[in-house]
Amino acid sequence: MASQCVVAVAAVCALAASGAAAQTPDALSPAQVAVACAPPPIVATVPADATRVIGSQDAQSHNLFGMPDQLVINGGTERGFQLGQRSFLRRLARTAENYRDKLPHQVRTSGWVRVVAVNATTTIVNVEHVCGDILVGDYLDAFQMRPMPDADITSVDTTGEPDFGAFGRVLYGSEERRSSGAGEFMLIDRGSNHSVALGSHFAIYRDIRVSGAPLASIGEATVVSVGPTMALVRINRARDAIFTGDYVVPRSK
Repeated sequence: MASQCVVAVAAVCALAASGAAAQTPDALSPAQVAVACAPPPIVATVPADATRVIGSQDAQSHNLFGMPDQLVINGGTERGFQLGQRSFLRRLARTAENYRDKLPHQVRTSGWVRVVAVNATTTIVNVEHVCGDILVGDYLDAFQMRPMPDADITSVDTTGEPDFGAFGRVLYGSEERRSSGAGEFMLIDRGSNHSVALGSHFAIYRDIRVSGAPLASIGEATVVSVGPTMALVRINRARDAIFTGDYVVPRSK
């Protein structure tokens, strides 16, 4: 039955795809693309009713996809899909140790897609942008771009004094990596619940574990996305790798 659904969609795919090819994807700035691909400042579980990638229109079966693949999704108009609709592709960042647990995890964005053909139960999508490997089982999420700071997210602003009374810690980068460098993104354990706002600037310090030595200044970061308990920052200056556990200290406005 599933194969019959795919064939039925494929029959109209050429017509729909020709219409979609004439459309120009909504323009996104390089900064918007970078932030959209970075991990959102939340931990989550996969929704129980999530629609997922189940394969592609390729003549050969495989589990790893990219551009310009057309992917098959196990839901159609009955799940609200419409021609031209865009969606993020996501999956949870897991390790071999926690692969099957049901706990919330960091969310990884694989890329985003646009619907080019749809029937009641099956949807065909074009891959519009790839952030990383797209896999069978990746789930679709609403294409809602996160608000961006008004100022340049790559700029370094050290005019504000560090407020050491409100320090936090670096959590991790994409895929829960424990280190990152200049130009990359990391999550910190401060969010809107701690009065962190878009565009806020943080100084980054490290305890060098030498008796009597002050914290060492090692970098500067700007907040590019905010959740309730976490924020995503772009590392804009670093004189060493930034590690999980380093201190982040907000600069006064």
